[in-house]
Amino acid sequence: MSLSGLAAKIRSTDGLTDAETFDLAGKDPTTIANAVTAAFAKPFENNVRLTFITGAGKLERQKYHEALAKTVTAALKEHGYEEGTDDPGTFKMQHDTNKNLKTVVVSPKLAGCDTADGDVPTDAFKSMGVGNGIRIPGNGSPVYMVSVCSENVFEKMIASKIQSWSQKKTCGAIFEEIAEIVQALQDSLFKGEPLSDPQQEFYDTVSLDTLALKAGIVKKSMAAQVESGSITKEEKAQLLEQVSSKLSAIEEEIGSSQGKPKKLAKLTETKQKLKKREEMLGKITPQPPHKLKNEVQIMKLRTEMRPLEKLEAESRGRLLSIKETSMLTRKTEIEEEIVNLENSSREWFEGDDSFAVRVQASRDAAAAKRKQAAKKKTPGAGVSKSKPVTKWVTPGANKPGYWGAAPKKKPTASKPQAGKSGGMFAAMMDSDSDSD
Repeated sequence: MSLSGLAAKIRSTDGLTDAETFDLAGKDPTTIANAVTAAFAKPFENNVRLTFITGAGKLERQKYHEALAKTVTAALKEHGYEEGTDDPGTFKMQHDTNKNLKTVVVSPKLAGCDTADGDVPTDAFKSMGVGNGIRIPGNGSPVYMVSVCSENVFEKMIASKIQSWSQKKTCGAIFEEIAEIVQALQDSLFKGEPLSDPQQEFYDTVSLDTLALKAGIVKKSMAAQVESGSITKEEKAQLLEQVSSKLSAIEEEIGSSQGKPKKLAKLTETKQKLKKREEMLGKITPQPPHKLKNEVQIMKLRTEMRPLEKLEAESRGRLLSIKETSMLTRKTEIEEEIVNLENSSREWFEGDDSFAVRVQASRDAAAAKRKQAAKKKTPGAGVSKSKPVTKWVTPGANKPGYWGAAPKKKPTASKPQAGKSGGMFAAMMDSDSDSD
């Protein structure tokens, strides 16, 4: 079906390399919904950054329908777009304070990039539309980046983008999946089956040896993190649960191995190692989660909002002046900016629960600072507790689209069985060490 109007203009940006901006002033929400739905119904062939202006400051506010931002994002979500990252198939809501404009910034899905989330399911790959049916991660996605980078670059990525023990554990599992993909591509070539251009490029760029080295880097980093006690309360509980589960299994095996001295001796030795590990983990004092990437900007905005919160509380039950109304409008804008900054602080391979803990820690720190400031001004004055983190982090129960664009629904496929390379990575990552 041919496109026209705004939908056609949006699609015409496919093939451009620069960012494009569309001002939606004076546009009707219904028209916008139809245009966005039509324009993003199919993936783009090329990566381009599209910005939709959906609102402005008080001088220009009347030009924009108040539902424009929700209309644009709702239409995008219908096609499986997800909020919060810069990966293909995602969007972000922003407020340009310099220009005083509210925008929705979209990174379109790329052709064939049917991706998914979670613990690396079998359908979480980029389908290349060729006979072999092998899928690869979408270009520019976190999975693609850790797959193709060198060991030196990967070590820098760990320091800045994969900081927690939990993130590293997910990354290690991803390397096992990538090894299986590379092996499958190699097997396909041996059978005389052609690869698509993206598949061939991926196969030429990623080697099993390099993946093994990076998997080793992850494992070493995880072990060092546990040894130094740099894990959170939740991560400590997870590690202790893993050790407890292994001990239970060992106890059962010991009970059924009576009369087999060699096997019994080996099992007893393993049990002793697990007991020592359990004791070591028990002595660790959990650390608070690392701060949000945008913590400094968020704290500045919270500081700016304090007098506005006071004004709101003091003005309840009376008419507001024009100036006060304008000031409280700014409070709403600040709240939106804070949410956007929180959302964009999510790191690679970070699950919903882990991210929610970090966001709550940021909010608790802000609440404590407000309480301390209130005590200095009015001794004994109380401050309301921060609100618990809600599930705005990602729609539904879905995790970030590590492999590219976000899925429309939670996949149920189980993890594929490892092939030749899978066994190697499974052996590397499967031990009683800190990579478990």
